[in-house]
Amino acid sequence: MDPGHKTATLDIKTVTCTGILNGESIRAITIFPNPSNDKLTVTCNLPSPTDVKLIISSPLGEMLMTKNYSGQSGTFKEQFSLEGLKQGSYIIQIGHGLWYSHFTIDQVLNTQFCICINLFLYLLFFSCYFPVVDLK
Repeated sequence: MDPGHKTATLDIKTVTCTGILNGESIRAITIFPNPSNDKLTVTCNLPSPTDVKLIISSPLGEMLMTKNYSGQSGTFKEQFSLEGLKQGSYIIQIGHGLWYSHFTIDQVLNTQFCICINLFLYLLFFSCYFPVVDLK
């Protein structure tokens, strides 16, 4: 920028996107049983060995549980207890490779849990939204 003339130069670069990550493994995530009062099971298909991270947190971001699994491949399956969670909403994040999935758990009036699942894929500033299922 030339301060005397008040001009600026801007270089613009065009980037061509040639594709996005295949989302099949993302759609393969399941949480069951549906409905559930005490335990949830998370499963997903991992096409190649990768690290998996599972986080349960409060809506305010307080991490209540974090688990890391190294070198997982094939069918990943983890069961965890809802015992000790007070009535309210909770967030489950499951990540592997380039994507993270976010799940919201809400406890309904009859003290059973409702899981409203929304999946988000983040890859090279690209975001996809996949509504999935409601669990109790």
